[in-house]
Amino acid sequence: MMGRNMHFHEAVKNVATQGLENIIETGLVENHEVFKDRIDEISFARKLVKAASKSPVLGQIPNEQVISFTNNHPALKGKFKYSYDGSQINLGTKKSQDLFLKLINDDFLQSELTKLYYESVAKDSIAESEKTQQQ
Repeated sequence: MMGRNMHFHEAVKNVATQGLENIIETGLVENHEVFKDRIDEISFARKLVKAASKSPVLGQIPNEQVISFTNNHPALKGKFKYSYDGSQINLGTKKSQDLFLKLINDDFLQSELTKLYYESVAKDSIAESEKTQQQ
């Protein structure tokens, strides 16, 4: 049992490392080495796997737009520090690192109807659910 858990943890770390490479490639994060320091934390590594491998933000949305979003969204405003030129996010704290993973997972939403802001992990794509219903 213990050996199986060790192999599982190693597999998660390996995939998380690839996820980290995806983050590095975008150039969005100034100090990405902070993720390497936490990759042994299995819960963090699992979040990193999820966020970086299936991110609807990384490589899809221009970095300038992501940074602008972090400066304007009520849940993120003032939570991040930035590089000297403002082109990258500096993730010096665990809290900012966790928020960043939520950011690239597109967990910060605004209702079109009420204009209220939400944090949502479970997001069902309407286009996907309509496709499934039509079949």
